[in-house]
Amino acid sequence: MNRSGLIARFKELSELSGYSFAYRFLYRINEYPGTYPLVWLCPFDLVKRKKSGNAKNITFKVTMYLLVQSDDFTEYEKVSNWDKMENDAQVIFDSLFTATNDIQGFDDFTSEVDEFAVSNRGSISVKITANVIIYDCE
Repeated sequence: MNRSGLIARFKELSELSGYSFAYRFLYRINEYPGTYPLVWLCPFDLVKRKKSGNAKNITFKVTMYLLVQSDDFTEYEKVSNWDKMENDAQVIFDSLFTATNDIQGFDDFTSEVDEFAVSNRGSISVKITANVIIYDCE
């Protein structure tokens, strides 16, 4: 698997979870004309390339934002939506492994919640970061 394959897998799983999908650098999020809820996937950083015998692995640091558009959530609704987005993100990451043998695992899964800071469209967000380890088949 390579970057393109991993992006395609995230897109497929995001849409299956009921989210629109975009893949771009975060500074371009206010140019996004599409619909919410949204999974915004940022370009990956290469963390590690490892070879052991014939096996080669690549670790990418993945940064993904889940956004829900609203500028009038109550505090309780914000918490409820953050919980849902965190759970949805966990499902997406857990599902990476169900349809392919090219993904070895992920670790260092973290979540940061925020309100109105990522997009100018009145959204709350969850920023997810994790290291995804894939088999380098190329």
